[in-house]
Amino acid sequence: STRNTDESKWVFEKTGKWPALVGYDFMDHTWLNQNWIKYDGPFVQGKRHWENNGLVTLTWHWRDPLTKSGAFYTADTNFDVSKVNDVNSNEYKAIIVDIDTIATYLKEFRNAGIPVIWRPLHEAAGGWFWWGAKQCTPDEYNQLYRMTVSYLRDVKGVHNILYAFSPAGITTETEFLSRYPGDEWVDVVGFDNYCGSDKSSIEK
Repeated sequence: STRNTDESKWVFEKTGKWPALVGYDFMDHTWLNQNWIKYDGPFVQGKRHWENNGLVTLTWHWRDPLTKSGAFYTADTNFDVSKVNDVNSNEYKAIIVDIDTIATYLKEFRNAGIPVIWRPLHEAAGGWFWWGAKQCTPDEYNQLYRMTVSYLRDVKGVHNILYAFSPAGITTETEFLSRYPGDEWVDVVGFDNYCGSDKSSIEK
């Protein structure tokens, strides 16, 4: 997205150096992809950043897999995470379709020899996403996270990624521990923090 580029330029203008780590999002790669329109922005920009000695991180604002409404906020979705372990459920089938799609994009990075830090199901305890606290219990979240990792790693053969568990900065220790999928499923831990338009915290 242009936002990634704009923010990278802002850092360069302030410091004279490009950021070492730049993030991109697979936000629109599933719900608009009914007719297989290739969205290559993250790969094209990520590859360029990697070739300039940078590191790449990828996030997925996972839009409702079942309804394809384009929504990912809890208030706008009714996705039943409790059904993801039922292979005959529509929820499970929809999730697999979406992960299959995302795997094709992750494999582009794999085939190009680019390792990425992958942030699936972020800010889980915040409650604002359908995989969050208000709509998904800790056990259900952990099952979904582990299933996503296992499917990408063991079924799709995507082995060039480090899995980042990324709770929101407001997460309490109890919320963090209850939704932590386990060391076998997580390589990196990092908290999300928002400064909005006020970049003074960055400048300091």
